[in-house]
Amino acid sequence: MVTDSFYRKTIIWSLLGLAFVPVVITSNTLVSLIIAKVAFTRFLIALALVFLAMFLFKKKDFVDFLNWSFLKSPIFISLSFFTILAGISTFLAGNPYRSFFGTILRGEGYVHLLYMFTFFALTSLVFRRKQWLQFFKASIVTGAMVSADTILSYIQTGERAEGIFLRNPTFISAYLLFAIFSALIVLVYENRRSWKKFSYAVLGLSVIGLAVSNTRSIILGLIVALLTTAFYLAVKAGGARVKLLGKHISIRNLVIQLFILLALFGVIFIFTLNNSIWERVPGLNRFSELSTQTQTIQSRFVAAKISLASINPTSVGFDRFLFGWGPDSYNVAFNKYFDPKIQRYETKLFDRAHNQVMDVLVMNGLLGLVAYLSIWFFAFRATLTASLSNEDKGKELLLKSSMIFFAVAYFVHNLAFFDQISTYVPVFVFWGFSSYVLQREKSKPSYEFIKTPKWIAVILGLFLLASFYVTAFIPYRQTSKLTEGLRKQNPTFIMEHMDEISSPLNYAQAEIRKKLVLSLADIINDPRAKPLINKSWALMEEIISLEPQEPRNMEVLALSYQTYGENSGSPELIKRAEELFRQELELIPGRQETLFLLAKNLITQGRLEEALGVADDILATDSSSANANLYYSMIMAPLDWSGAHGIDELMKDLFYENRKAFNVYIEISEQEITYYRNMHRLYLVHYARQRDGGAFRSVLSRAIRMEDILQSIQTEQIPNGFMDEPMGSMKQVLEQALNLFDQFGWEGVSF
Repeated sequence: MVTDSFYRKTIIWSLLGLAFVPVVITSNTLVSLIIAKVAFTRFLIALALVFLAMFLFKKKDFVDFLNWSFLKSPIFISLSFFTILAGISTFLAGNPYRSFFGTILRGEGYVHLLYMFTFFALTSLVFRRKQWLQFFKASIVTGAMVSADTILSYIQTGERAEGIFLRNPTFISAYLLFAIFSALIVLVYENRRSWKKFSYAVLGLSVIGLAVSNTRSIILGLIVALLTTAFYLAVKAGGARVKLLGKHISIRNLVIQLFILLALFGVIFIFTLNNSIWERVPGLNRFSELSTQTQTIQSRFVAAKISLASINPTSVGFDRFLFGWGPDSYNVAFNKYFDPKIQRYETKLFDRAHNQVMDVLVMNGLLGLVAYLSIWFFAFRATLTASLSNEDKGKELLLKSSMIFFAVAYFVHNLAFFDQISTYVPVFVFWGFSSYVLQREKSKPSYEFIKTPKWIAVILGLFLLASFYVTAFIPYRQTSKLTEGLRKQNPTFIMEHMDEISSPLNYAQAEIRKKLVLSLADIINDPRAKPLINKSWALMEEIISLEPQEPRNMEVLALSYQTYGENSGSPELIKRAEELFRQELELIPGRQETLFLLAKNLITQGRLEEALGVADDILATDSSSANANLYYSMIMAPLDWSGAHGIDELMKDLFYENRKAFNVYIEISEQEITYYRNMHRLYLVHYARQRDGGAFRSVLSRAIRMEDILQSIQTEQIPNGFMDEPMGSMKQVLEQALNLFDQFGWEGVSF
């Protein structure tokens, strides 16, 4: 017979298990960093809710286990409003399906908010001081693992640590903030010396981990948090003292001294910002490179302008202004109000604003932002009113200052970043714990009162279990099978298992099919691959028809068509690639990379005049952009036979750091070199087809000259460390080709 204790323990341990989300990984799926964490999170929350429903139906007297006072908490009320408003935003989104389910790249969507809302409610119901302490203890164990992994990664590479658990320095830093907070809370509530020693050890490891993960937004958040916490303690500490190095020292005097030290250090750092010594200090070296003109900062400014434009009621209407574009729909708003000037600093398309406040504003609208900020407002208020029942003023100060520290540090950090799968649980735990310390009394609802929550628990529990199967288990199975096939490099195996990989058609299929199309480049000349190639294209066309607002899908398929069309001589495929590029440009007018790809496509089709017109369009998007001029130079270089276009000088402006012609100089890589060479090849093929010997010879001579230019650029840049050694020159091969053409004419030409 199943006992009450079994139900209680299953619920509590399921929730406690979520402390280990950051270290849950898998290696046999796509986006393995995300998908395992999503599956783990959703399964445990659904499991806890199902067992709670079973417990509610089994037992009438549950007051000793469930605490319903959180229903009156302003944090819970604000979170409830935010969740409801996000649901409205999902319904009003351009693609409600995508807004509800999200993408496997992020593991979010409205459905994940429902899971996290449930997590908040469950912890608020069943966690008391003991369970909160257990969660924070589990979190410092996780923090120790993440810290050790981060430090080891830094030792092995000497570069910003990525580790194996989170694989992103910013993700690591954000989680280690929570690990520090957890260690401080354990010091507040735990009296056993072993746990205190372990907490201090994790504090030290986490600080080192923060230094070697070297994230500017986190360090800025730490500085603001330290100053805020120090100010609070200076005002509120009174005569409280702390034992330090065997002496009892006034907390107020200690923080005032800390204030002075931080101020002095700040002044020294600012005035010696360019000193090479800071470049050797992890955690500070990236600040020494910082200025308002830094590409990252400038791209965030432009992204913020795009974000504000996308919810301007005069242009988008009051529905978007109030409710936003929907969860996981920032990219739709970003693309629609795309500002070409952002390409001076960042060429990737944004699916997040890299500012949590802007993310919420764009995706959830003004009403959603007000609800979101109210959650933080009441959480901040909880930090000021938190108290302990044992009236230990020293520990109460530590509790309040720890909460202030985390709230400020994380919120400031998120002004330059956003929540993600490894920080959702920590943030909701902080909100839940803040709600817990606000509670003063425990309500005792009647049995009649709980009838409705019983059925809510049953319905929501079944929904979350079904959702886990649909949004986590099935995508996990599909991506695992695709990954197995890709590792085997066997197109026949993939075709045999295509039904398992591509159906059912769910929210993960966009990325699965995109990966499938991208993988074709490695097998495009394999005769066994033809059925797989055709099937992959058909599957991707289906995704594009279902999600016509996602340009990245179009670009992936267009590039595949372009590559195969060039190799096989198929004008139909190249024409379809052109259609997709133009369709993409309708969604993102002024995107320079897409314009360049369109120009390349037109040259392949022999439509040179149109291609040159597109080259002018690229410059017209932003003539001051290094990126625009780079693409322009690639298109025009093969035709600059007399130097009338000034391409040689333009390339020096682009690639020579001392020229300072643009806001940045471009660090050349194999990709840029390959593009320059490939553009010459396309013109040569065109003029060979036209049997225009004069133009063919001029382009070939120009290609020989280009090898000298590229070699010179590489020689200039190699001392800077971007390229270890220059790519092999094609000059000799091209000179031989020119000699053969001069001797034998078209009979000496082969491609």
